Amino acid sequence: MSGVSTYLLNPLDDYWIHQANLPMNMVASKDKLWLEQSWWGFFDRESGIKNAFNFWVYPNMRTASVSFTFAVVQPDGSQLSHRMMVSREITDDRTSMDIGPARAVVVKPLREWTITLDENDAIPVSCELQAHSPVPPGHCEWLEGPKVDEGESRDPDAGGYGHFNYMAPLVWDGWLKVDGKKYDVKKWLGARDRSWGILGMFRDVGIHMWIVASFKDFYVQLWYQELPDGTLRGCKGSIIDKDGRYTPIFRAIHEVEFRTGTRIPTVAKFKILDGNGKWHDLVADVLAKPYCISSGTPVGDGKAEDFWTPKGSMNIVGETFDDLDEGRDRERDKILKHRIAGFTFDGTEQGEGHFEIAVSQRYGRYRNQIMGDKARHWAKV
Repeated sequence: MSGVSTYLLNPLDDYWIHQANLPMNMVASKDKLWLEQSWWGFFDRESGIKNAFNFWVYPNMRTASVSFTFAVVQPDGSQLSHRMMVSREITDDRTSMDIGPARAVVVKPLREWTITLDENDAIPVSCELQAHSPVPPGHCEWLEGPKVDEGESRDPDAGGYGHFNYMAPLVWDGWLKVDGKKYDVKKWLGARDRSWGILGMFRDVGIHMWIVASFKDFYVQLWYQELPDGTLRGCKGSIIDKDGRYTPIFRAIHEVEFRTGTRIPTVAKFKILDGNGKWHDLVADVLAKPYCISSGTPVGDGKAEDFWTPKGSMNIVGETFDDLDEGRDRERDKILKHRIAGFTFDGTEQGEGHFEIAVSQRYGRYRNQIMGDKARHWAKV
């Protein structure tokens, strides 16, 4: 590189923090989907509120975006959801996570954050929330993605996908206003996922599961993926005590029950092997309704390129829908789903947390359950 345009320079470039021979506004990959991602979620069983925030920065497309999804269980048992997505062109100030009416502030790196959503015209939701992780971040690992076939990569020099990731349990406080009703948020449970790189790990997935469960005196985190043929891609996680001591998880064996003919899980049972050679039982009783059915997909009639193409101005869309909508049911059955679950550890310890799952129709082990009559028809053919 013979020279650097001034727009690529960043105030952070004046600090001794570089780990590559590039300015802070440039990344080592030319792939347009290289990103920085911060995902936060929380839930409260008493009020029936479930929520997810997702902030992204795409340096190679000069775009920053955020999605908010709020789901509220109604008195009749149905679920009303509000979803919004905002994008803007990124500036040289990469320390700012302000995107339209949404703001995320790092109060204490890796441990405390504030999330604010001002009143807006897109969805009838606003909030001012504080999140903190009771333990240091865990599961800090480079997650290797699949090898990219020749001619398929958006970046010819990339060679494959991969990203760095860590996760953490959260406790939330503050306030939340939905449809004119204000809720006091006091010690609501949640989870965080922080990633950067190229998240190409779902295009060939057979089954994917992610768990962050909070118990009285400890936490369990698990990230698990198999390819469609059952080959294990990764099993990573930890059991963390209240003092922040980690015991790694080396292996997990799963048995998931689905509502016949759908990809809606009802119960997920795991046997997990920790770093001390001890096996544990972990059972997730999964709520049927996901609270964030598509945290990364533009809503309404929006197209992905509408949010990934810098326009120099704000782009805001929002929608409200209920879970009785047949089109939403079909969408919910196709994509990644964030759900709430009650957890039991070793038969006695009770907890709650996040359970994320995606399963492909090509994944043979659960095909009969998720395909129902279609699977039996294919078997005859």
